[in-house]
Formats: sequence, C-alpha cells, structure tokens
Amino acid sequence: STRTSVAYDLERKKRVFLTDSWRYVADGVKPEGKVYQMLHQGNVKDIPLCVDFCDVGEVRYHQTQTRLFFRSGFAPGGLKLSTPVLRYHRLILDTVGKKFDEFSTEGPRCVSRCEAYHYVFISGR
Repeated sequence: STRTSVAYDLERKKRVFLTDSWRYVADGVKPEGKVYQMLHQGNVKDIPLCVDFCDVGEVRYHQTQTRLFFRSGFAPGGLKLSTPVLRYHRLILDTVGKKFDEFSTEGPRCVSRCEAYHYVFISGR
C-alpha cells in the first residue's frame, strides 16, 4: 500500500509531495526515485523532480520477513511459496499536482506516460 501526503520543505520554503510505500526488493527492480532520476537524465518532459528518496529504518524492522517463515519449515503442511521481499520506502517529489478528477483532458497525461515508457523500457536505459 502507498500513503501520500503534502508536506512542507522548510529549506526550500515550498510544498512537496511525500509518499510512503512498500517497494519490491529484487534484482533489476529500481526504486521509484531512481527511475525519476533516469527520466530526468533522459530529458523526459512533464515528470516531477524527485527531491529525495530512501529506504526507511533498519532492514530488520522495515523489510518483510515472510520468506524466512516459509524457509524455516514452520509453514503449514510443508507449504513452499515464493514470497516477494518488500522494503519500507519514502519518496519526495517537488510537484504537488492536481487531483485526478480536476484534469480536463487525457492528452497531457498520456503523452508524458508514453514518453516515460519509451525512455525506460524501449530504449533500455
């Protein structure tokens, strides 16, 4: 799940958009803040600036441990599952956008998403 809120950046004296979420931890899966950095390096238009991003707290307390339970042999009926590892993560964007229902057209959002998709997935950067 993701929680979002508007926060205030005391140093820059402006509102920012703050998200707390559980991100996947796996080879080849980049944190969202890293993706924003890549998009900016590729000069993709209409992408908010990522002010900061980080994993929160210690792994011991802020990363899912379910996989350890299944590996331990305590799982019911010898159940073997592959469970994703999730890490508590925070992202701060410098753009506080409009509510989704305040947009008058799909055009600008679609162009921006298509450009971002092309840059990250098609060009392989």
